[in-house]
Parts: sequence; structure tokens; C-alpha cells
Amino acid sequence: MGSVNQGVFMYLDASEWSEHLRKKAQRLELAHLDVLIDGTLFSESQRESLAALEPQPLQALLFERTPEHASRALGPLLVRLQLGIETHTQWLNTFTQRSYKKAGPLNLLSRWAFPELASHLRDCTQAQWSRGTCTGILRYYDSRLFAIVGFMLDPPQRPYFHAPVIEWLWLSRDGRVRTVVGNPSLPGVIPTSVLSLSDEQMGYMQAWTLAEQWHLEHRASDRHGFTAFEDWLNVLFEGHLAVRRECVQDADREAFVQQWLATHTPRNMLDDGRSS
Repeated sequence: MGSVNQGVFMYLDASEWSEHLRKKAQRLELAHLDVLIDGTLFSESQRESLAALEPQPLQALLFERTPEHASRALGPLLVRLQLGIETHTQWLNTFTQRSYKKAGPLNLLSRWAFPELASHLRDCTQAQWSRGTCTGILRYYDSRLFAIVGFMLDPPQRPYFHAPVIEWLWLSRDGRVRTVVGNPSLPGVIPTSVLSLSDEQMGYMQAWTLAEQWHLEHRASDRHGFTAFEDWLNVLFEGHLAVRRECVQDADREAFVQQWLATHTPRNMLDDGRSS
């Protein structure tokens, strides 16, 4: 099983982020940037600062017209910022600075008209599993989860999911610049489809959630020598995948993960050629 985080990473200070995005968009001759915000992590003061922007950017609550309509304010919010308007780029700069260490916004470059983009991203929040007997939310719009969602999608699902996007971008909790290439297509070329997830895919999501929980429960840990938070979380994710693969009982999970960490230090990862 490969690692979620691979390759050589560039680091940026949050104050440099909006300029980095502006240059990306400029090369694509885009005058706008789309920002996807997890409503559960969007404070009242941040909402007020967005509402105060002049001129107002285009916005869409993605839980509108879904089974989660009643919770739409806590769901994902899509915002289209105009890169030629200083108040818009300054807002993104400030928002990223104040949020990225917890979970910053997910940014995307797209040529789609805003209503069509919002509709597609709304559809992508809806998922089913257990052969269609269970339905729920796919929290891809949380930048902490985006990498694992992209990792676990099957090849036939990726063209649909990535259809409106040239590139997804976010700043990790370490200040790493993270990108995922999209699969830009014309609107309507790929039909609307509920994402149907297999048990294996749900297992990936569960393993990532358990890894995040394990980190929170062991906050005083020295990360076993990992300096980069994403590398630390990734080895926790692989450990929890191993828990599932080896059918470890819940009562034995703690000891298993501790042993996993003891044998998957940064030095061992380098020896195995698996370090990112």
C-alpha cells in the first residue's frame, strides 16, 4: 500500500499563498479563484468578514437542495473570488493565515460557470455505500480529508469527480503547498452520478478518521521523530489500515499502533525507500 503523501513539497508562508494562487490563475488566463470552505470550521467573525466584502463575491451553500438542507450553514460554502479585486485577495490571505494550521480552505481553478460548478460540487457531497443501502456525506471539502478522498477514488470515479477542475490546491497544516491535478471536461459531458463507495474505500476513510483521533488522544507525543505533521499523520493512517487488514480487535488496537510506530520511524522509512 503506497503512502498518501508523496513527492517533493514546496513550503509557503500563509501570507504568500494568495499571490501563489494568483500567479497560477494568471498563467491559465483565469480572473477568478474558487474557494471551498468547510462550514463547521468557518467562524462567525470569518462569515461576517466575507459578508462585508465589496463587491460581494458569488457564493453557494452546497447543502442546499440536498438531504442535509437543514444543516446548510454548517456544510461546504463555495465562494468565487475575483483576483483583480484587492479586497477579495486580501480576504483570502487573512482567512488562510487564521485557519490553515487547523484546516485551511480548499482552493480550485476552474473554467466552469459558477452555477454549474456549484451544482457539480454539490452532487459530489452525496455518497452511498454498502451496495446502496447507506447514504451520507463525502467530506472531500475538508482540506484535511481531500488527499485521502483523491487517493481512494477508483479510476472510473475520478473523471466524474474532477470534471470541472483544472487543479485543486490547499496549504497543509505544515505550510506545504498541496496540489491535485483535475480532469477538466465540458459541463454535461460526464453525467451526474452518486459516488458509490466500496467497503475498501470506506475502510480508507475510517482509517484516516481513526488516525486523526489517535493523534488528538496522544497530543503530547513527540511524533516518534517526525517533524512534518503530514508525514506523522500518514504513518498513523498506514498503521490503522494495517489494523483493519490484520483484523485487530478494538481492545488490541492501541498496542498494535504503538508497535507499528516503533517500527516505522523516519529512519526506518528512509531505509525502506518510503520517505516522502
